[in-house]
Amino acid sequence: MTLLIPVLIAFILAMFFLLIPKSNGNTGTKILGFYFLNWTLAIASFFLSTEKLNGIPTGLSELLMLFFFVFILAVPPLLYLYILFLAKTTFNNGIKHFVLAILLLLINVFSFIYMNTKKNLFMKELAEDLLTYSNYLALLFVFPLLNLYYIYRSYSVYRRYKEEYKLDTTYKIQPSQIQYFILGYVLFFLLMVLTLLGLVPKFLKVSFELYSSIYFIYVAYINRTQVQLKNKEQNFHNEIKDSTQFDALFNDLDQKLSSYIVDEKPYLNASLSLNELAKKIGTNEKYLSIFINTRYGVNFATFINSYRLEEAKKMLLSNDFKQYTIESIANKSGFNSKSSFNSLFKKQVGMTPTDFKNTKGA
Repeated sequence: MTLLIPVLIAFILAMFFLLIPKSNGNTGTKILGFYFLNWTLAIASFFLSTEKLNGIPTGLSELLMLFFFVFILAVPPLLYLYILFLAKTTFNNGIKHFVLAILLLLINVFSFIYMNTKKNLFMKELAEDLLTYSNYLALLFVFPLLNLYYIYRSYSVYRRYKEEYKLDTTYKIQPSQIQYFILGYVLFFLLMVLTLLGLVPKFLKVSFELYSSIYFIYVAYINRTQVQLKNKEQNFHNEIKDSTQFDALFNDLDQKLSSYIVDEKPYLNASLSLNELAKKIGTNEKYLSIFINTRYGVNFATFINSYRLEEAKKMLLSNDFKQYTIESIANKSGFNSKSSFNSLFKKQVGMTPTDFKNTKGA
């Protein structure tokens, strides 16, 4: 079996990440565990259902193939959720991303049971047709579209994270690691599909097996790096909290930061970084990052953008800026681009800057 080695590696990694103690892992570790588990089950179920192995009943082979279609629909959302975690982006109700996989699972299970228990020939044929068409639809249309959709969303998260990384690098993995994870997935997905369809020449199958193994190990390495950074951040945070000067330090930092932001408006500088702001108020970036996370519950980019957003809202409502374009107001309030400004504004305010200006402007 060409895919035996990568399947074994994926299975071992899945068990490791899913069973790792909570003290040594995090939410991202569990997501990655399910990511590896789905690849393992998808490839294994396809192999067991298509290869003529002694001792495997026909009914079991058919059931395994039905599970294959379900497992592959769950992979793209898992990719996206893990990218969100790596980029330190919060998400709610992750189960909504698996609605299609769950729906297909229900169709397959109930149709398979109905086919094998009912005697009505018409209903059995109807259940069989439902199985056939729903799974072909899932494989030929839904799965490719899901991949395009979640790869696009993952790449959008990567681009946003790349911009934030320029401003704040404390306890964050490098953007290139997220980029390689996405590109590696795209290549792995394409090669896997070609291999399973028998379109890869024999001399390339060993290369694919090697690539798949390296890809899985690299993804595990990314998670290890992320966990180490998270632990360092937590240890540093604990050291500060255990310090006898914790309250005095944070109160002093709070006063300096608030005064400097009000008086100097540093957020109007689109290239303002955490390191630069820390130097201006006489501290280091690690202390400032921990302070912002603890005091305001957000990262540096979100903290600064909140001030930029308020500045932009004032400009949109002011007669002094009535002749300014939305892009000009975005630039003057500290945003790098009109698109990022529009996206954040709509997310936070519930309407576009233009609608806000027309609705509430003078």
